[in-house]
Amino acid sequence: MWQGPEAQTTLERMKALDRIVAALHERYGDDLLAIGLYGSLSRGEDGPYSDIELFCVVDIPGTDVDYEWVYGAGKAEVNVFGPDVARTQARRVEDGWALAQGQFARCRPLYGDLAFFEDLKQAALSPDRAMADAVVTAMAVGELYEWIGKLRNMQARGEMTEIALLASNFVKHTALMLGLVQRHLYRTGMTILAESLTLSDRPAGYDGLCRLVMAGDLRDPDRVAAALEATWAGLGPWLARHGVDTSTATAGL
Repeated sequence: MWQGPEAQTTLERMKALDRIVAALHERYGDDLLAIGLYGSLSRGEDGPYSDIELFCVVDIPGTDVDYEWVYGAGKAEVNVFGPDVARTQARRVEDGWALAQGQFARCRPLYGDLAFFEDLKQAALSPDRAMADAVVTAMAVGELYEWIGKLRNMQARGEMTEIALLASNFVKHTALMLGLVQRHLYRTGMTILAESLTLSDRPAGYDGLCRLVMAGDLRDPDRVAAALEATWAGLGPWLARHGVDTSTATAGL
C-alpha cells in the first residue's frame, strides 16, 4: 500500500470493476437494486493511477455504509445505500454540492432500473432553492467572512506566512459556491478551479485570485491580499445579482 497506486490500463481497471460487481451480486443477491459507476472511469477519463468509484443500492432501508480499500494496484470505493438513503443523498444540499452530486447526476448505470437512476439524477440536479440559498449564506458567513478576518489579522500583525494556504482555501470554497449558485457540477476536484473560470457569471475580482492560485504564484503577500480583498468585495454584489439575500446572514443558527 505505501508504494502508492500503480499504473494500470483502463482494461485492467475494468476487470477489477467486474470482480467488484460480481462480489456485490453475491453479497446482496435479490436485495441488490442498482449499481452505478461514477468518477473518471465512468466518464472514460481515467488515468493510469485513477481509482474505482461505485454506489450500490440495496433493498434494506436505512443502509448507509462506505467501503474503501486497496485492491492491489489501485483503490476502490463503494457507497452502499438503502433506496430511501439514496434518494435523500441525491436531494442533499451542502457546501460540496458542486462536486458530491456528480455521483448521481453523471453516473453510468451498471445494473438496475434506468428510471431509478433518472430519478436520482433529476433530484441531484434540482436542489431546493431555499436550501441552496441557506447553504450559500452559511458558506459566506462560516468560512469566507472568517478568512477575510484572518487575512486582516495577519496584515495587522505583519505575519503573512500562512497567506498561501488561506488563498487556496478561499478560492476553492468560492468556486464551490459559484457551482452551487449556478447549478453547475464540476467534473472532478482536480479541475474545479479551471472549470469555475468557464462559468458564465463570476464575481468581480475572482478571476485574478483564481489564476494566482492555479499558477502557484503566491509569493507576493501584498498582491495575494489585494486579490483576496477584491474577490471578497465582489461577492456581495454578485450574490445579490443572483437573488441570494445575505442581509441577515447567519450560519447554523
